[in-house]
Amino acid sequence: MPDKLSKIKELSRCSENFSLPQKPAVIVAFGSRTGANQGNEVSKRLGYIARHYGTDPRPPILLTGNEDEAAKMQKELEDMEELQIEVDQDAKNTHDNARWTANKLEQLGKDLSGSVAFIAFPVLAAGGIAALEYQGLTDLHPVFPATCEHINVQDPGLGDGWVDDKIAEKKRNGWAGALNFSEITQQEKDENLKWIFGAEAPGERQLVRGAKVPNDAVQRWGKWMLKRNISRTLCLLCKEELDLYQGASYEHSLTELGLKSVLVDVANDTNAWHKIQEAIKAAVDAKESVVVHCSSGQNRTGCVLGAILKHYVPTLSYEDAEKEVLPKGPVIRKPKASAIQKLMEQGTLKGGY
Repeated sequence: MPDKLSKIKELSRCSENFSLPQKPAVIVAFGSRTGANQGNEVSKRLGYIARHYGTDPRPPILLTGNEDEAAKMQKELEDMEELQIEVDQDAKNTHDNARWTANKLEQLGKDLSGSVAFIAFPVLAAGGIAALEYQGLTDLHPVFPATCEHINVQDPGLGDGWVDDKIAEKKRNGWAGALNFSEITQQEKDENLKWIFGAEAPGERQLVRGAKVPNDAVQRWGKWMLKRNISRTLCLLCKEELDLYQGASYEHSLTELGLKSVLVDVANDTNAWHKIQEAIKAAVDAKESVVVHCSSGQNRTGCVLGAILKHYVPTLSYEDAEKEVLPKGPVIRKPKASAIQKLMEQGTLKGGY
């Protein structure tokens, strides 16, 4: 039986016969972080595009990948003069890559609706395209197409992993990687838990910087959730965070899309746990999926998900609830057993968690 890398290479054969409708405003290349020596093919395609469309004025080139992959891509371009190259080696997953790309384009004064030549090894291509589109890039032209059926699925999983893993995620309706989104636990503990998910907030990249969140970011987030049959949100943001949403309020924007929202400031409301239980019970009774989120989907979200898990599986200790909430893959949760206990016993995370 062929190993996974051989299978990927076989599935990833692609034609040299491709073209872009116009010269791209920017060239974006996602290298691999697996150390599987995939950068050679990405680098060759990057070099071809840069030379073919790189006449003055040259489009800026954004590269992401580990140190080895980034070095390969830069070496491919070393004979070209006056290139503007930006490099990121810190991204941990495809969603991080896309978020860095969008932030960098904003720093460079580039319109996110501009034409983008997107180059990636096919196992990352589907997730990369979806993640970049979520970040607001609307005119993407992938130039490293794959022939395997998985890359052409409409809503691919957005995490890292091999083709087999991604296909398995698709079959079980998992979407780990994008928006820090995942089910409450990957263990089958209670039938009611299948309706409960965690995620980051709309406009997370603005919220964490204390910047204003444009209304279209909320719209994109809401539509992304609706595609995954999420019909309710449990928002844990505080007033200062909610005030960062521009135009229509957070709640009004999601209501217009058909999402029901409950707002609970878990870090300040002394009756937070009671309100959380009511919101979750309403979703479970209606058999409607609900997503719990704070700003980044890590600390407050992790603690609340841990409390919900223990509520439905009371035999779990607080420490076990903490462990059960921790997902695999690129999703990040930071629950604390002490905070889970505090929320359930004191009704709030006020005073610290």
